Amino acid sequence: MALISRFRPRTLRWRVYSLVGIMLCLLVGTVVATLTARHHASDIGGHVRDQLRPAQVAIAAMSKGYVDMESGLRGYLLTRNERLLGPYDQGRASIERTERVISDRLADDPTSIGLLADVDAAGNAWISTSARPLIDAARAGTLTPQVQANSTIAGNLLFDNLREDLDALQDRTDRLIAAGLQSSANAQAAANTIAIVCAGVAVLVGLILILLLHMSLVRPVNRLVASVGRVSAGDLDQHVTADGPTEVVALGSAVESMRRRIHAESATAAEQSERAARLEEADRIAGDLEQTTIRDLFALSLAVQSVAGRYPAARAALDGVIRDLDRSLAELRTAVLGRMGPPTTRKLRTEVLDLLVLLEQDLAITPELRLAGDHDLTLPGPIAAEVLDVLHDAVFATTGSGSAKEVAISIALSAREVRLSVAGPVPAQARNGARETLDELAERARRHGGTATVQDVADRIAVDWRIPIEPEFSG
Repeated sequence: MALISRFRPRTLRWRVYSLVGIMLCLLVGTVVATLTARHHASDIGGHVRDQLRPAQVAIAAMSKGYVDMESGLRGYLLTRNERLLGPYDQGRASIERTERVISDRLADDPTSIGLLADVDAAGNAWISTSARPLIDAARAGTLTPQVQANSTIAGNLLFDNLREDLDALQDRTDRLIAAGLQSSANAQAAANTIAIVCAGVAVLVGLILILLLHMSLVRPVNRLVASVGRVSAGDLDQHVTADGPTEVVALGSAVESMRRRIHAESATAAEQSERAARLEEADRIAGDLEQTTIRDLFALSLAVQSVAGRYPAARAALDGVIRDLDRSLAELRTAVLGRMGPPTTRKLRTEVLDLLVLLEQDLAITPELRLAGDHDLTLPGPIAAEVLDVLHDAVFATTGSGSAKEVAISIALSAREVRLSVAGPVPAQARNGARETLDELAERARRHGGTATVQDVADRIAVDWRIPIEPEFSG
């Protein structure tokens, strides 16, 4: 206790600034660390999605192109039918296209570019040494069975080398994708760990600050209120003493001075006749206190409530301090001036962001979120709860029970309606369940007088859900 008292600042304003400053530092640190980790995870995921996945698909297409070329060559050599060279020509054109895609997507990986060069060299060797000479000889009619057999054996060896180079390139791409996905998962886990640690530190600091605030402010104010209450009840022999912040001490000194003057002057009849004038003086003092200490106490109550709103983890503990401050302030104003008290609200933006944090933890992805309109509007409780429930169900429905890697979420809020759009790829095995869930969401929209549409294109499902807001809640 002595150590705590030693570090207690003596002015009320300094205490409020210290409390808010520490909490803001924790908030900024948490946000910066979490956003940095999540941005890193998003960058890695974007690289896998935009560079490595297309390269992987292109390599598979290149392998298919070479297989088509070999199949077309075999068919032509067996039948001498020029139409059977169609797969050969198509495969060669496909290889040229996919080679450009692979080179562009894997440009930042020298190892992959080297493997692609090996594939290109092996493919050119097979074409120039075996495939092209066999086709030319067959067309010229100079291809003998012995020459064809020897060239086919040599071509098979070259094609096997080509397959090995293609497998090496495919394996390199697969390992790059696996490493990227693991790095993204590690970054996501790091972001979650940072958020949890910062929240724990915030709770600990909040509890320490609550203890300091209670000992250095609430207790002195309660003692002062008790003394003022006895004096206001007519006990003019009751001495008014105060300790704690400078403002509280000043208030106690002012009330004690007023009590002494009233007590000394009430001894004579002449002083009784002048009591009205002295009471006017007391009103003036009360007016001065209204402009200083009481307003500072009220500002402190607002500051603590603001901190509680920004730190839900410490809300339960801070609510006790807020109630003590408001009760002390109300009793003090009852004795001197009157009553006052501020309201608090919670906006839809905060609820949506809290829910998305939980969804990101469940799905192990970072959805794309777009907010439009005035998200600081206060919605009625039933509508706000319905929007959050629909968002939760729609995300899970359009991700195939968490298997998706691309989910887009858009929320538009106006004075007239709430509009929620969720789109994501759904695997075939999860499509029936997803449609059942989305049909239920459409029914829920109709119960609120709204509408819901579902689009099912290729392997992607999108839902557009909107309900009106009652006029009395639109402000």
